[in-house]
Amino acid sequence: MSEDRNVSVYFNAGAIARTPSEIANDPTLSNARKIELLKSMKEHHAAPEDRGVLRDADLELEKLLELNSLAHEH
Repeated sequence: MSEDRNVSVYFNAGAIARTPSEIANDPTLSNARKIELLKSMKEHHAAPEDRGVLRDADLELEKLLELNSLAHEH
């Protein structure tokens, strides 16, 4: 069975497949929940072939953590 490396990998959260950016941009989720989901996604996609998902999750996590730190400063 061959693998197509161009196929996006999605995270199944609540039976809805979502990308890291979709999770980060979901207005119905709190920042804490977004961070929790993205960290879980990183743990789930820890294999080397999932580098793209890990990179995307890292970028979104970085943005959310920065927002949280800015919110706590004010």
